[in-house]
Amino acid sequence: MSGSIKKVLGFAIVFTSLVFAYQNACADSVWTAYTMSNSLLPTDYVNSIDFDDNGDQYVGTTGGGAVHVRNSAWTIWNRSNTGVPINAVRLSVRDNDNNLWLAAASGNLDSSPYGFGVARLDAIDSTWSMVNHGIEVNQIVTGIIFEDTLRYVSTYGGGVTVYSDSGWIRYRYDTRTEFRYSDSSLQVFDVRPGMYLPSDYIRAMDIYEPAGAVWFATADGGAVRKIGGCWETFNMGNSGLPSNQLWSIKVNRVNGDVSFGTAGFGVAVLSGNNWTVYNSANSPFTDNFIASLGVKPSGDELWIGTGYGVWVLEDDGDWRSYIANANNFIWGQFYSDIAFDSIGNVWVSAYGGGMASLFLDSIPQPPPDTLGIDVDRMFIFFYNNRPVERIFTTMDVTGAPELADDDIISYRLESDAGELYSFSVPFGDFVNGDTVGGRTIYRYKQDKLNVFLKILNGDPSDVRVSIKDMDAGMNRENYCDILTVTMSMGDVEGSVVIYLVEGNQMDVVELNYEAEINTACVYGLFQQQTDTGFSGEIPPLARDLNLTNYPNPFNGNTMISFSLQEAGNVDVTVYDVLGRQVSRLFSGYLYAGNHKYAWPAANEHTLKSGIYYYRVSIDGRSGTGKMMFLK
Repeated sequence: MSGSIKKVLGFAIVFTSLVFAYQNACADSVWTAYTMSNSLLPTDYVNSIDFDDNGDQYVGTTGGGAVHVRNSAWTIWNRSNTGVPINAVRLSVRDNDNNLWLAAASGNLDSSPYGFGVARLDAIDSTWSMVNHGIEVNQIVTGIIFEDTLRYVSTYGGGVTVYSDSGWIRYRYDTRTEFRYSDSSLQVFDVRPGMYLPSDYIRAMDIYEPAGAVWFATADGGAVRKIGGCWETFNMGNSGLPSNQLWSIKVNRVNGDVSFGTAGFGVAVLSGNNWTVYNSANSPFTDNFIASLGVKPSGDELWIGTGYGVWVLEDDGDWRSYIANANNFIWGQFYSDIAFDSIGNVWVSAYGGGMASLFLDSIPQPPPDTLGIDVDRMFIFFYNNRPVERIFTTMDVTGAPELADDDIISYRLESDAGELYSFSVPFGDFVNGDTVGGRTIYRYKQDKLNVFLKILNGDPSDVRVSIKDMDAGMNRENYCDILTVTMSMGDVEGSVVIYLVEGNQMDVVELNYEAEINTACVYGLFQQQTDTGFSGEIPPLARDLNLTNYPNPFNGNTMISFSLQEAGNVDVTVYDVLGRQVSRLFSGYLYAGNHKYAWPAANEHTLKSGIYYYRVSIDGRSGTGKMMFLK
């Protein structure tokens, strides 16, 4: 996200030019409004808008309960038809088991703060229940987050409760309360005030999953970041926050930037270690009360809901605005929520004005499923006295599709200098052998090339691949320690970067045409102890990625950052000096732009001081960096 605003002569001229640009760019942008007068909304006092993975929409209201919209069919949930007190719903979220969780609380915490706790709709038997153990101190719930096996519940006055399979822990300003399910034991500990939370009044929370960071916005104590067992407070005294009175918080899922909405002091954005504040003095918006924030799924737009209009900060520093009564945009006491659905619409709710949607553009979808490639072992033999290079490879491949005879199975080994070795074989040329021990073996053999496909555990998508080519004829000039293995089966392809290290010279009892004994230089990879081949030099791709970490050396956390020129499948992994994987920080699809990951997240007490390496791979290419951890 850009940390600066384009300057043209002066603020008055900047403001005028930006509004003019907005009017030209957005003249055709017409919102679709939903209110009590033209829809099934039970009230215009909308608190939140949420979507699940299936595209179902959940609308939380004050006084009207919760609204569930599926394929244009509306369902209203309230106390009369559920038996639980959900006439006021602040937010909704689905867990990994598809259970629906609602925060039964008011939407305006300043004028009318009240709550009834957490309601749960069981995904199996469709029964409703209240799940309020652990939040007896205060049941004005402001946030519910699921992180792996943990559930976080934040309250307005009762701190934060974290649930696990074994029990729960409630963190407050000056106490920590622990409850264990196994023996119903409850322990309360007095702690140093502010050790975990600077305030028990949590207005909102969000999570950045790649770093395992949970963020809390408090009403009067600034912000808190929890990574594992480490709690860190950010306030006016130690950060760039312009106020300790926060109202909203939002994490950019693409690059990890965190935006904080304040109660009268504008927006503060934390990008890495850098803070940028946007307010009416340096930005086009005129109202510094920030009620809601939203980040476009592509990560390149920050949406800011104020008491007067919604403003959008684009990645290039330009602004645009949406003001009530223009293009059917809605109006209320404040803009309570901003959300994005999976088909390219943005949704805005107004407290007292209903909700509205606007089609922005189609959301880029991740590429089709790819093969998972895990190279177990590889040996390459380079001979001194004859032009024959041999290769041995074994790997596990997951996500393999069902193959027809004319589908091509291919294997490619390459470095930055070009292709080193490859073959392509139609699946129909493989011979179906016997099934032994539940494994079906397909074999291809031609001359000195042998390829085995072993279907594991009766699952056609889980294949062990073995390759042996006694006459590979590889190009020695294209070899380097960092290689990319690419495997494709039909239309599905996958890649992985591996590191090979030069082994011992081996005398091979074979004679060339001059009757000389061959000596082979062997390069090998092992899964459990892989020498990564890392060095102090930065590979070319690392420069392209602008790959770096700061601080370095470090004794707490360091922030690994990089830039992607284009979207793709990305893997971020940390290794020790022996090449053993220590942490996988992220693996999945990322959009183009800047990205940051904190390391270590939670296990620094188990790490030894010394050198570590981090690798960022995108679509089979990778860059590496070196860092020093000090205890």
